[in-house]
Amino acid sequence: MKKKVFLGFFCLLLCSQAFGQTLVNGIYYNFSGTTASVARPPGGGTYAVSNIVIPSTVTNSGITYSVTRIEDAFAFSSDVTSVTIPESVKTIGDNAFFLSGLMSVNIPSNITSIGESAFESTKITEIDIPSGVVSIGKKAFQFCANLTSITIPNSITNIEESTFHGCGQLATIIIPETVMSIGNNAFYNTVWYNNQPDGIVYAGNVLYKYKGNMPINAIIDTIKETTVSITPNAFTDNYYRNNNLVAITIPQNVVSIGSFCWFSSLVAINVESENTTFSSENGVLFDKNKETLICFPQKKSGNYVIPSSIKTIASLAFNYCSDLISVTMPSSVTSINGSVFQGCSGLVSIINLNPVPLNDGRVTLNPGVQLYVPTGKKNDYQNSTYWQYCNIVELPEISENDIVITPSDENALIEWQPFDNAEGYRIIIYSDEAHTDTIFILEFDADGEWFNTISFRSASANLSHTIENLQGGTDYFYTLEILGVGCVMLASQSGEFTTENITGILEAESVLSEVIGYYSVLGTKLPKAPEKGMYIVLYSNGTTQKIMK
Repeated sequence: MKKKVFLGFFCLLLCSQAFGQTLVNGIYYNFSGTTASVARPPGGGTYAVSNIVIPSTVTNSGITYSVTRIEDAFAFSSDVTSVTIPESVKTIGDNAFFLSGLMSVNIPSNITSIGESAFESTKITEIDIPSGVVSIGKKAFQFCANLTSITIPNSITNIEESTFHGCGQLATIIIPETVMSIGNNAFYNTVWYNNQPDGIVYAGNVLYKYKGNMPINAIIDTIKETTVSITPNAFTDNYYRNNNLVAITIPQNVVSIGSFCWFSSLVAINVESENTTFSSENGVLFDKNKETLICFPQKKSGNYVIPSSIKTIASLAFNYCSDLISVTMPSSVTSINGSVFQGCSGLVSIINLNPVPLNDGRVTLNPGVQLYVPTGKKNDYQNSTYWQYCNIVELPEISENDIVITPSDENALIEWQPFDNAEGYRIIIYSDEAHTDTIFILEFDADGEWFNTISFRSASANLSHTIENLQGGTDYFYTLEILGVGCVMLASQSGEFTTENITGILEAESVLSEVIGYYSVLGTKLPKAPEKGMYIVLYSNGTTQKIMK
C-alpha cells in the first residue's frame, strides 16, 4: 500500500513539473533564481479557463518567487478571454497571447517590453500601452481585427515591421515625435492607412509609405524637413521594387533610410548638405564622412571612379547597374560586402588599385570582366577567391620621360611610346594649369589613329600626333591618358609646353595696316572680335594673326 501511495505521489510530481514547468494553483511556471515566468502547459498545451489572474508572487517548495515575465503561456488558448497581469511583471514575451481568445487585458505600468506576436490575432478592442514600455516586437498586434485605436507612448523610439498589420478596425493612431523609425507594413491594411490620400504618407516624423501609383519618371524632392527616417519599403511594392522613381532628395534631419538598390529607374540620390548621417556626390549615396559607398543608382551609367576616401563598399552597392561600364576602386577600400556587382551586365572593366586582393565579401561578376591591377600583383589576384575568374592584366606605368613634345609657332607635335594593355589614348589640352579651361580633347586607338569609337587594336610602333591651331608664344598644359576596355582611364601623365612667339613679327607688319575682318579658326567670318576663345584677325596688308583670349 505504501508503494502505491509513493508511486502516485511520484507521478503527480512528474506531471506537475514536466519539461521543467511547475503547476501552482492552475498556472504553470518556470523558475530561475528568485523570479518566476508564467509558462505554457506541457507539450504545447493550452489553458481551458476564461479568466486568469496572475499573482505577483508564487511559492514553490517553500520558496517565494516574484512573477516578472509571461512566456508564450497563453498561445492558442482559445478559451482564455481575460487576463489580469500584476505590477511585478516587466516583460510580456514572444507569442504570449498569440491566437488566443483574449478580449481584455491590462498592461501594468512596470512593463518595459512587449514581445514579437505577443497579442497577434487576439480579440482585444482596446489596449493602453504604459509609458514605461521601451520596445514592442514585430507583429505584436498584427491581425487584432477588433482594435480601434492606439496611442504610442513617448518611451517608444522604434515601431517594428507589421506591428499593427491587418488591424482592420484601427482608425486612430497617435505617434509621438520620439518615434525615429517604423518597420515595413507596420500599419498596412488598417482603416488609418486606407483613409490616407494617395502620395507620401507620414506617421509622426517618419515617411511611412508612398500610397498609390507613382507617376513615371517621378522626382521626389519635397520630403518634409522634419522627417527623421524613411521606412525601408516606403517607395516600393511588396517585392522591394520601384520602376518609376528617377531621383530623390534626402532632407537634413533623416538618420535612417531604406535600401534604394532595387530601384530600376533611379538615376540620382541627393542628400542635403546639412544632413549629419548621409551625403551624396553626383547622385551616389554615401555615409556622412564619405567612407562607405551605400548605393550607386541602378540607372546611372558610364565610367565611375570611387572617391579615394571610401573604405567600405556596402552590400548590393552596384546592384543590377546594367548601364555601368567601368569602376575604379581606390587603394583605400578595405572591405567589400556581399554581391557588390550583382547583375551589372554592362560592366566590362574594373580598375582595382589595391595591391592586396580583398576576399571578405562575395564579388559577383560576369565572366570576362577585364580586371586591371597594380604592377606586379597579377599572380596575387589570380590566386584570390573572388577575382580569379576575371581577365586580369596589370596597369601600365607612365612618366614624363615617355612623352616628347616639339612645339612650333602654332602647332605642337606630341610623341609617346605604346603601352602594354592599352586599348587607346586621350590627349587633353588646357589653357590653364588648373586644367579647368579645355581647348582640345583628342582620342586615338591603340595605333595612334584618331577615332570616335575604340577599335581595340595592338600598337607596334611609336605614336604621334600634331596639334594644330594653337597660338604662338603661349603656355599650354596637357594630359595624356592611357585608355583600357570601355574607354576607362588606366594611367595618365600631365605636363606643359610653350609655343614659339611670332606675334611680335606679325604686330610689326601690321603697324601700318588696319583690321578689316575677324574669322573663326574654321574660316567663318565674325561680326566682331569674340570676348573669349581663339579667332583670326585679317589686316589690310593681307597678313593674319591668331588671337586667344
